[in-house]
Amino acid sequence: MRLLVGLVTLLPLAQAAPKVAIVGAGAGGSSASYWIKKAKERFGVNIDIDIFEKSNYIGGRSTVVHPYNNTAYRPVELGASIFIEANKNLWRAADEFGLTRQPNEGDSENYDVGVWDGQKVVLDLDKDDIVAKYGLDSLVKVDDLIANMYSSYVNIYTTKIPRWQKISDLASSLGFSSLLPQTLLTYLRANNVSDGYSTELLEGATRVNYGQNVDAIYALEGLASLPPPYDTVNVAGGNYQIFEKFVQYSGATVHLNTAVKSILSGPGGKWVLTAGTKTYNFDYIILAAPFHQTGIFVPPSIAASIPAQPYVHLHVTLFTTTQATYNSAYFNATSPPQTMLTTANRARLHPPQPGPKFNAIQYRGKISDTESIVKIFSTQRISDQEIHGFVNNVGWVYRKEWDAYPYLPPPKSFPPIKLADGFYYVNAFEPFMSTMETETIASRNVVDLLLHDKFNGMSICGPITPPPNDSWDYVYGFDC
Repeated sequence: MRLLVGLVTLLPLAQAAPKVAIVGAGAGGSSASYWIKKAKERFGVNIDIDIFEKSNYIGGRSTVVHPYNNTAYRPVELGASIFIEANKNLWRAADEFGLTRQPNEGDSENYDVGVWDGQKVVLDLDKDDIVAKYGLDSLVKVDDLIANMYSSYVNIYTTKIPRWQKISDLASSLGFSSLLPQTLLTYLRANNVSDGYSTELLEGATRVNYGQNVDAIYALEGLASLPPPYDTVNVAGGNYQIFEKFVQYSGATVHLNTAVKSILSGPGGKWVLTAGTKTYNFDYIILAAPFHQTGIFVPPSIAASIPAQPYVHLHVTLFTTTQATYNSAYFNATSPPQTMLTTANRARLHPPQPGPKFNAIQYRGKISDTESIVKIFSTQRISDQEIHGFVNNVGWVYRKEWDAYPYLPPPKSFPPIKLADGFYYVNAFEPFMSTMETETIASRNVVDLLLHDKFNGMSICGPITPPPNDSWDYVYGFDC
């Protein structure tokens, strides 16, 4: 209540509620509506929210499918599949909305893990001594590097870093600037991690999580793709439920199946948004989708300010089988591991030998007493014939293609967060870090900037900066 003192003098005089358009209903757009609603509840900020989404669902790259299209079977995540306790926004949101967290799909089965180079299994964690293979120093060093990265990263939830104008400023505040100009492989070599460990097991992690090799992905996002010092979880029934709950809580007007065609400056400082056959006037715009994928026409000066951002076009292939593991003949191995990561190291060292045809293939648990679900990530279509190469017995098959995540080489610069007066870009964050969680962080910052710019220095936490709080349980935005 103490923050309400003098608030009347800080807010604009009573008038028609300003209107904000959020373009995109994925993790970024849905959470932006939630953060605005939090400000409305706490401090009387009155903003009308409209969300425009070109698809027919809320959740963006977080969606599920049921085997055989039968809801009696548990749903399987197609896109953004996991989060961890250090992802404090998603963790807290699941609690706030009464959603159940569960171990990541298939993790409870304790499947064996291996690494395939396209010709042979170069590592089987159930059979090989990785300490002898890669050296204890390398294993310990990588664990330390990952732990240190997360130790710095969680400061983003404290009052130390409530708002930033530029991604480069945030990187500096978190101590990540040195990670920007180098690949993960270069960074690991500088820290005396063996190339064998980096280009086999660790590359398996970067390829399954981001479809990129250790000598291509930049150091920070590469570290974030490696096994974290936390258990991985998802929401029972699908992670998309968090984003649906964000939108429901916000009370926003939602326009599904509605592609935005243009956003142009209009009279009186308004933004004129055209979607379908309708035109709308808004005071503020929050773009929460990758700009170059939207096809939205904007003023040339805005379009020119957003660098092109290529995305990994990912093929997700699901199938069911009654086999307990893959055919030995495909992997030239007896009882191949059920989680098979891949490395491009053979192709890298011995061109023009081809690399693996897929990024990873994984058993993801049972859908019945006799039938398991298998998931493949690849950058090319996996044919029915190729599926039958992995196993003899195939039941249901499902394929999905999408631009899953950005290519993440060492960044030379980042897109602007503020594209113009009253026009903000959530996905400016993606070349820095691209996850469900970081989209909710980026949207929190955008809403904070909007409130600060347009409501006399306000923020999600009001006109007064909250007192310092570095406790693990404190989450800026939730706890003000």
